[in-house]
Amino acid sequence: MADTEDAPGEKEQNKAPSPKPDQEVAPPLVSSQSKAGTKKDGKEDKGKPTTQRVGKTPKGVVMSSEAMKEKQKQAKANKDERRMQMDGRHKFLILKLADAIGISCDQVEDFIVGDERFDLIEDFFAAKGSRKLLFFYQDAARDNMYSPTVHGTDKQQKKLFLTTGAAEGLRGICYYFLRPENEKAVTDKTIANDIFFGTVDCTGGKLLDGMETIFSKVMMPVLKAQESWGPQLDNTAKIGDFLEQLEKFIGSLNGAKGNMEGHVTLSDTEYGPQLDNMRTAADYQGLANNSETLEKLEELLASWSKQIEQVLTESEQIRREADDIGPSAELCYWKSRMAKFNTLLEQIKSPRCKAVVGVHNAAKSKSIRKWRELDSRITDAANEAKDNVKYLYTLDKFFGPLVKCNPEHMIEHIPRLMNAIRMIYSISSYYNTSERMTSLFVKVTNQMITTCKAYIQHGVTRVWEHPMPLLRKMIDECINLNKEYQLQFQKTKARLKETPNERQFEFSENYIFGKFDTFCKRLEKIVDMINTIEAYSGLGNVRIEGIEPIAVRYKTIVEATKKKNYDILDHRKSEFDADYLEFESQFNGLQAQIRTLVDTLFDRTVKIDPAIHLLVKCENILPTPKTKDQNKNKDQN
Repeated sequence: MADTEDAPGEKEQNKAPSPKPDQEVAPPLVSSQSKAGTKKDGKEDKGKPTTQRVGKTPKGVVMSSEAMKEKQKQAKANKDERRMQMDGRHKFLILKLADAIGISCDQVEDFIVGDERFDLIEDFFAAKGSRKLLFFYQDAARDNMYSPTVHGTDKQQKKLFLTTGAAEGLRGICYYFLRPENEKAVTDKTIANDIFFGTVDCTGGKLLDGMETIFSKVMMPVLKAQESWGPQLDNTAKIGDFLEQLEKFIGSLNGAKGNMEGHVTLSDTEYGPQLDNMRTAADYQGLANNSETLEKLEELLASWSKQIEQVLTESEQIRREADDIGPSAELCYWKSRMAKFNTLLEQIKSPRCKAVVGVHNAAKSKSIRKWRELDSRITDAANEAKDNVKYLYTLDKFFGPLVKCNPEHMIEHIPRLMNAIRMIYSISSYYNTSERMTSLFVKVTNQMITTCKAYIQHGVTRVWEHPMPLLRKMIDECINLNKEYQLQFQKTKARLKETPNERQFEFSENYIFGKFDTFCKRLEKIVDMINTIEAYSGLGNVRIEGIEPIAVRYKTIVEATKKKNYDILDHRKSEFDADYLEFESQFNGLQAQIRTLVDTLFDRTVKIDPAIHLLVKCENILPTPKTKDQNKNKDQN
């Protein structure tokens, strides 16, 4: 027998090699750029990236012990070579990643030097190199045939690897480095200022959650706080449009998250693999002839029918909505319904579901009739939701102005908004009912009221903090918006009457405009209070005997009015009406007190010149006839 100390024994030669749990047999499995796809200058080839594993063995071929050792040796040599290439820039990346993940720098370094896409780092550092460098930190068991199973904490089961983001799916956390400028190479001295570091947490495959968080919690606040956008963009409307579109995108992400969470998944069955392989009528008949299998499939179809019936029942219930939501909520509602019904339709049309139905058809089951009815109802509901979303999207371009514009600028969008609503009412297949159109108009009204409130309250805690002339101007713009809104509605209604064959605007105008009218009446009362306060504002400037107590009372009334701790613009709050009556009563008493003082002063004055001088002074403390007439008219309204 030869003296071969390292050679395996006969029994071992016949045994398939298996790595020890604590032994790394190869670098972590990662997608990598092949050497053929890398240019000689070190830059990444623009061609299609390839995926390779160090020491990858053809499927079905068992590696010998010697071959395994050779692969381990090659992997170790690669790691050592990469460690020699590392400098302060690499240490900077490693430190950032270690702090973010919560593992040691040595662990991060070991992951990186064992990654076959190590050259992506060099390309990121190079002049005119890549602007991004991505790392995924997630369970890589499915991506690494050489990685042994590790028992322990979740962090021990995960791998950190470089990626271009094109081949691997993100199921964990993405750590990214970005370079705003890449004209010059990154150096040890400049790396802290040249690159940005961030994360996107998509743990559990929740990609939408991760994206929504990074946009709403990081990017949006930073962009809104940006003071300078450069000479070409500063003081332009493009910035506002960009931020508005970004907010809409974030809203779409939230909507998509909600839609995915509301999906209904039909029950599974133990016969799934068997059903997936069924192709012919004979296959269906074979299962139909098996009474035990048929019974199980009938229970499955009954379970599916129950799930679908529940979805349909919920969709037919009366919607519970807040009484102040805007029209964008209507689009979100129908998008959610479309996603829910489309998901059900996809499952109903799946091969497995069709196979179950095919077996029931072959068995001439009585339950198939009910199933067809449910299938038809789901299809109709999905078509309705899809059609409504299509037409409501034509209003999407108006949702921004309804929210962002001030009342004066909003007026210019109303004619086109009316035409778009008229178009929906005229040609839509499902949304053309009086009930739905009235509900849509009410939501438009709600948004206008909400925007008017935000406009008046902008920049202040209480509306009385505005200068009185400015507050009156803003209120007048809101009242004018209501008038123009109703005017355009009447014009559209009149045009429709000229074409009797077209659907007419026969909606409840009181229901559509009632809230806005009530809100404007509240605004008119506020204007009346402004006029009254301004009419008596000269009391403090008049020097007449006995006027001081009256001036103090005036100041007390005004301060008490301005300190009310509720929202006076909320037309649903009845406290204002009681306070308004009290305000009128107090100023009526104040006016009577002033007249009594004036009458007393004139009774004491017998000479003409002093009487004229006193009359001039009294003009500053008594409301003019015009002011009193205005107040009287507004009281009547």
